[in-house]
Amino acid sequence: MQKEMGEKKLIVALLSIYLSASARQQAARLMRETGEGRVIINISDNGPNNDRGQPAYKVGLFTSAAPTYFPSVNGFIDGGVYTSNPSMCALAQTQDQRYNPTPSLEDVVLLSLVTGISLQYVKGHSHDWGYIQWIKPLASLILEGTAGIADYQCSQILNTRYHRLTPVFPPGISVQMDDVKKIPYMIEFAESVSIEGTIAWLNEHWSAT
Repeated sequence: MQKEMGEKKLIVALLSIYLSASARQQAARLMRETGEGRVIINISDNGPNNDRGQPAYKVGLFTSAAPTYFPSVNGFIDGGVYTSNPSMCALAQTQDQRYNPTPSLEDVVLLSLVTGISLQYVKGHSHDWGYIQWIKPLASLILEGTAGIADYQCSQILNTRYHRLTPVFPPGISVQMDDVKKIPYMIEFAESVSIEGTIAWLNEHWSAT
């Protein structure tokens, strides 16, 4: 990532960026460690916690360091552990009065892009399981559940000014994050996804803004 991006900072990005990461920070006064979500933004110079000076490659590593797949980076791990769908967080950020200008909700148009959803479910109707049996399916259920909640909230608030492109893998197909051998399949799959509805939405809502 550093080879491709060099030392370019977020300030040179053509678009405003909103990324999530989770930081393990040492709270010296309390003599304990606290885990908290960290929002990474380059929106403007006049708001708090601005990251316009951060090297882009580092931010990319922060927000993609998924536990069990990739090592943590400078104390950061993938923000998906607390916001697998950051759409609602991004919407809330537009209303933060500490940043200028703060647009009206009626002026906000939000596009959410999903890398792919695997069709998975827990077989059976009654499970008297403990930690060992639940741990594997529970992680996926929690991540997908929170993503669905954010999708519902954004849809209710913005109505037609919100659109989510959600490619769904064929039944039985699941691609692990670190499975580089599946890259050709991912490219083939992406090229097969219909985006006509998304293009029509962009022409109606995005191009008009």
